[in-house]
Amino acid sequence: MQLAEELYVHEADAQSIWHKFPFIDPTMPFLGKNTTRLAVLARERNYPLNAFRFTLFPGRSDEEVNTLFCQAVQRGTAAVNALLQEHVPAYFEDLEVHLPPEPFDLFSFVTDAQFNFERGRKEFRNRVKREAYEACRLLELGYRTTTIDECPLVLNAVQYAPLVRKSLEDLLGFTNRTSCNEKGGISSCWDTIPDIKVYSSKDIPMPFRVKYLGPDQSYAPNYKSILMKIYKEREQAEEIKDYLGAELIVGNDAERDALITFLRKETRPVGTFERYKDTRKNRTGSASSADYGVIKFILRIPVPVQRAIALPGIFYERVPVEIQLLTLQDHHIRTERPEVAHQAYKRRQFLEIFPALFPRNLYGWI
Repeated sequence: MQLAEELYVHEADAQSIWHKFPFIDPTMPFLGKNTTRLAVLARERNYPLNAFRFTLFPGRSDEEVNTLFCQAVQRGTAAVNALLQEHVPAYFEDLEVHLPPEPFDLFSFVTDAQFNFERGRKEFRNRVKREAYEACRLLELGYRTTTIDECPLVLNAVQYAPLVRKSLEDLLGFTNRTSCNEKGGISSCWDTIPDIKVYSSKDIPMPFRVKYLGPDQSYAPNYKSILMKIYKEREQAEEIKDYLGAELIVGNDAERDALITFLRKETRPVGTFERYKDTRKNRTGSASSADYGVIKFILRIPVPVQRAIALPGIFYERVPVEIQLLTLQDHHIRTERPEVAHQAYKRRQFLEIFPALFPRNLYGWI
């Protein structure tokens, strides 16, 4: 079966992803470098185990490192397979990411991959090269999911979410809830301190969530969303700034502009909003619909933190939260038009990173 051409629309962008995350580079620089080749020849069983231990699992025994890394690979594999099933189900059987053999031994795993890499280069056998690549991709998924599990920003998002939410609610001062009947299921509106009405289809004026976590907001990272974000933005887990999100719906563009002016005046002593994006000006990237108007940016909310050492005064963690501002019309569009629905948006995002995870030279014909 030949993979559909639409899967490789963003192929030109894959190079920048591989540059940032070399384990998924189809040239397989990890397997090709002398350090790996010589370690395999010399049977250095601590390679690359020691490096993974130092970075991910300090103080753990060899057995523990192998076990923990294998478990991380399993979480990452499940995430990628779920993305395939959701967004390209017709190709899932051919593209499914398979788990490494158990019991898992990192050195043996790398040795087998390096053997396939060398064999594929000499014999020009695409299947063997693909097996070597798939091993490298598993190393990437194991490494990446572990960094997600222990990312301070994710942990801060969970810990400080109630304080961040209260700070925003105090800033805007929602009062005088009244009923209304607007398109898209909008049933309530509230007055605010900046004298701008805020609308909602829920019982709260400002939907707020710890993004990328489980549906019940328990600490179970949604690896699908985070991995897509990491590869799409070419960022480490620690560089992502929108693990917390808040949404506000106002009447029209004039009121949205007025709300932005208020927030800028009250929260930004200098400079502009961090990561400011306006889809009306087509500045958010190809995954966003041109019809779906939303303005979003990052605010950093100070919350008091406790220190393990005695220091004078109160210290604050400035926790990033993504603010999304929509108009009633924008909200109506996203509820009525399937092309701008959340699932369609997620599929467009996945297609942006697909060529980087399934390079055409290895998967174009399967």
